[in-house]
Amino acid sequence: NEVGKPIGDLLDGLYAITSSGLSGKEALDTLRIAAKSSAIGMGEVDVIAKTLTATINAYGKENITAEKAMNVFFNTAKLGAVDVKDLAPAMGRVIPIASAMGVSIDQVGGAVAAMSLQGIGASDAVTSLVSIMNAMLKPSGEAEKLLEGVGLSMEQVRKVARNDFSAAINLVSTAFKGNEAAISSVLGRVEGLKGFLAISGQNFERYSKIVHETGTEVQNFGKSFNEVGTTSAHKWDVFTAQLANIKLAIGEATIALIY
Repeated sequence: NEVGKPIGDLLDGLYAITSSGLSGKEALDTLRIAAKSSAIGMGEVDVIAKTLTATINAYGKENITAEKAMNVFFNTAKLGAVDVKDLAPAMGRVIPIASAMGVSIDQVGGAVAAMSLQGIGASDAVTSLVSIMNAMLKPSGEAEKLLEGVGLSMEQVRKVARNDFSAAINLVSTAFKGNEAAISSVLGRVEGLKGFLAISGQNFERYSKIVHETGTEVQNFGKSFNEVGTTSAHKWDVFTAQLANIKLAIGEATIALIY
């Protein structure tokens, strides 16, 4: 047991993965990534596993792997001020709509990280992102009129967002010259405005930089696990996990003898 997780936790993770449609080597590879992520403090194995499989299913296994997704999540936490245990369940809420819009996981992670640096927690950041994306997908009549007044349409904004979500944010912000009232009317919900302001205007340059770093610093997750693996605390976790597994095996053997 290289990851220091009891067999029960691993089985819970594997169940979450196989229930989402992954199987064979792909399922085991995803479980290994989820378990390693849990070992470095990213949350419970089954919760991470659910988020990873949701990401793979949403973006397509031909476009993303569990390791790539986990690198993005790890970099999101590292580059932002995110409570890592809140990140996986929060990301699971925005991935479906982001993938449907064609917004990459790097862009999503970068936005969450940038918002967190403005004091917005992972859950609220995701709520803001979902609100912004919903406004782009289903604009109100008022939103379309306001955009038309500055020479834009929501269709144009969506096209830009598919290639670069951060550029779409900057496009709208620049067009309205940071007018919060107008932007609020375009977005339709206050939750969206809070997040929008955190990644636009004077905050845009930092957001753009974080987006780039979220997707390019892809070795951080593996490096962090390797560093954790050498610590006394992790070695103790491995020992206690092995002990728990032995107890489980003894318990099962006892039950078999009784029955």
